[in-house]
Amino acid sequence: MKSPGPTAAQVLEGEAGAGRPPATEAAYPTSSPLPIIDLTRPSLPALRRACETYGFFYLQGHDISPSLLRAALRECRSFFALPLATKQTLTYADHSQGYQALGTETLNKNEQSQPCTQEGFRLNLTPPSSTQPWPDATLLPHFRPVLEEYHAAMEEVAHRVTRLLQASVGLPPSYLHEDQKAFSPHASAVTRLLHYSPVVSRVEEGVFGCGSHTDWGVLTLLLTEEEGLEVLCPREGGRGEREWLRVPPCREMKDDATEEGGEKKVSEEEEWLLICNLGDLLQRWTNDCLQSTPHRVVNRDGKERYSVPFFFTANPAAVVECLPPFEEEEEEEGGEGKREGGRRKAGKYPPIVVSDYIAQKYRSVTEGLEETEIANGGQKRGGEERK
Repeated sequence: MKSPGPTAAQVLEGEAGAGRPPATEAAYPTSSPLPIIDLTRPSLPALRRACETYGFFYLQGHDISPSLLRAALRECRSFFALPLATKQTLTYADHSQGYQALGTETLNKNEQSQPCTQEGFRLNLTPPSSTQPWPDATLLPHFRPVLEEYHAAMEEVAHRVTRLLQASVGLPPSYLHEDQKAFSPHASAVTRLLHYSPVVSRVEEGVFGCGSHTDWGVLTLLLTEEEGLEVLCPREGGRGEREWLRVPPCREMKDDATEEGGEKKVSEEEEWLLICNLGDLLQRWTNDCLQSTPHRVVNRDGKERYSVPFFFTANPAAVVECLPPFEEEEEEEGGEGKREGGRRKAGKYPPIVVSDYIAQKYRSVTEGLEETEIANGGQKRGGEERK
């Protein structure tokens, strides 16, 4: 299989002549086949190959400071360290925002024998929710400002990546933004904090950190320091066969050379690579060309895991239908105003409103949530899953 670009393994090990020192191999295994897309010098063909082959890639050159990423993970850990009774005061009736306790979600009812072994906290920040619960600032004084800054930074990256994705398939970079208004006046976006319990996953018994699923929105940006994420990738030379591959977090050390007093000093700076994956809406827009890939979280070592995924969707009122480069000709049925036996261009999926699609998916995975709750009181807007 032709590689869609440098893999995480190559970056971590240090490519010959690349001038890049490797990250610590003990902390960051080199087993991932996923390519790396560098936003400072993006290759559109490499990006398209990554999305057609894997639907996942590492994202480098995103310009989010390591200090902000560390702060987001610190606040995530601090929140889940609060007493359960305190966290439960931040629970929203339909789990569309605020705290979600253990046992809230089952993402794959065909494979899972019990709900996912994690708890979460959902922040509906784009557009801002007037009823968004926040922990008491006297308990976590930095929680809100850090997570709001993190959300804004991830949102900017998501728009950059989305424009590159459009360009990679031959569309104007702002076609969905401007021509289709798919992200106007805003694209719904959600930041979630997740804490996976130390329960060891037993795949053969249906026990998962979170079960196999695809994400519902446009794309997801993932921040984590621990292993556990697994992606259903093509098997090397497998003629269409797929296998579950572990996707470790990835960090790279950069040399920053400066001249001081005639002497060259080199300071090492750490760059955290985000993990990006495509969602169902983008797969529908591209008629299955770009992949929304199944993935899951499997706890193999009995340790706690924390992550802060950012889920980027679209304007809830936007209609998702096949984009022009991916339309296929099909027979047109006869009827009023239609020519019998004619042909028209269309995609595999019928047009659907973003909010309708997300509501359907949300009802299917949320334990104890009745359909009327979404219709009458739910504020589900994100297109998010678990990571």
